[in-house]
Amino acid sequence: MSRRTNPFGKTATLANPYAIYEGSGFTWKVLKTYRRPDLELKDPQYARWLVFASSPACPNGEWGDTYAVDVLRHGSLVDCTDDWRDAYGG
Repeated sequence: MSRRTNPFGKTATLANPYAIYEGSGFTWKVLKTYRRPDLELKDPQYARWLVFASSPACPNGEWGDTYAVDVLRHGSLVDCTDDWRDAYGG
């Protein structure tokens, strides 16, 4: 049995995030996902991403985990890698 790895499991840099989403006054730079995209689909409410988020209340931004569903619900994809587009659409 082959074991597939998470293509977004290695932490990306702020200069080259996997994806950038914007909306509701926030910008989320996605730097890592904790599960493969296909496994996130099995339990989307608890899929987490490491992001660098900025907003008017925190213009310098901060690192943290967030639920993917919140980013996808409130943000729109503005930029991403080709691999991200293949996995999540765009």
